[in-house]
Amino acid sequence: MNYQLITNYDVLQTFIDLLPDANSNEKYLIHLMARKKYNTSGCIITKDYDFKKVITSKKHMISDIERLQIELGKWTFNDEIIHQNHITVYIQPNPRCVRKAARELQRKIVDSLLDNGRLNIIRMYEEYLHKESSNKKYYVLDIDPIEKNTVIDIEELLSFFKSILTFIPLILKSKNGYHVLVETDLIPLHLNKGGKWHNDIRNNTTKTFQVTPIGDGLCVLPGTVQSNFSPYIIT
Repeated sequence: MNYQLITNYDVLQTFIDLLPDANSNEKYLIHLMARKKYNTSGCIITKDYDFKKVITSKKHMISDIERLQIELGKWTFNDEIIHQNHITVYIQPNPRCVRKAARELQRKIVDSLLDNGRLNIIRMYEEYLHKESSNKKYYVLDIDPIEKNTVIDIEELLSFFKSILTFIPLILKSKNGYHVLVETDLIPLHLNKGGKWHNDIRNNTTKTFQVTPIGDGLCVLPGTVQSNFSPYIIT
């Protein structure tokens, strides 16, 4: 048996189509993470591991994920076996700038060589690519229930965003809550003054859920796995 990372090809392709088109200097970065909190298999890992990053494009994203569906037990990190239910597939929904990342890597290589440091070029490049975006179309928000093991009412969530933003952002259902991708170009000017609109959202939440600004960070990838759950698109 192999790891299963893709659960619904149609949902995955629909989400890929929503991503910004990348130019020749842009790529997407997918993260395979093993989460300590998802020990549903009874197999314990000691901490969270971002154990594999994949640099890809919209065209090749599905095939690149398929290549990661290797034999069960073959994914390891620090001598710990990564089990199926530990794994979550994340993506940075804004394309990453390979040129900026390469320039930062170049500086780091020179500094490390001067300090006689040991270099892991691939890991260093992935770290800089993680930091360097070019087209920040989406701002990611993490929505969680205030009380554990409770369900956030989706109608309440939709009304909340419509009342503050005046539009409904892209909402993804995650295992325990939601990831919300807000198109920054659509934010009303009176909210976007000073670029602190997300603080207004966080400060106006209800008693049932809380909002954590993620910014240019990670979100679940619909149509793939989040432990024993498959994230999907709400709106």
